This record gives sequence, C-alpha cells and structure tokens, in this order.
Amino acid sequence: GKRRALEESPWMFGKDLLIMVDYDEAKMIEEMEFSFILIWVRVTKLPFGMMNKATGEAIGEEIGQYMAMDMDEDGTAVGRFLRIKVRLDVRKPLMR
Repeated sequence: GKRRALEESPWMFGKDLLIMVDYDEAKMIEEMEFSFILIWVRVTKLPFGMMNKATGEAIGEEIGQYMAMDMDEDGTAVGRFLRIKVRLDVRKPLMR
C-alpha cells in the first residue's frame, strides 16, 4: 500500500521519474516538497579496509545526504560492495 509506495521508491512512469511524498492535509499542493528522492547506491571496488560505515557515510554525503547503509552490527559492509541509502536533490545534476 501507501508505505510500500513511499519506501520502495524511486518509481518510473515510462522513462520519467515519479516522485511521491506523504500527503499532509494541512499543506497546499504548492507547499509540498517534490525535489528529493531516496535511492540505494552500490559502491564497488573498494579496499577491504574501507568497507565500513565511516566510508559509507563519507561517500553518501558526497553524493547527497547519507541516510543508511546495509551493514553488520560491527559497522562493516555486508558482501562485496557498500550499499548506501542516499537522499538526492533531483534539481541538481547527478555526479559520476
């Protein structure tokens, strides 16, 4: 339902990005913010010693706003890459 639609974004309609936000009945549509999306970024080819939360936070902040990372309890990455959740401003160009 609604939670899935908001949490499992981004969504595409054809080749266009569809941004959804939680409805706030106290706001006018013009006051609602449709400029940000949450995405998962996969970072590969890092040295084993850099597969940790500190590196994930630093990379996430370079891309957008760091939100979360898939990791073990000790703060190390799960698997062969970092998986970082980032909040992106869609008004800004993507970095390479």
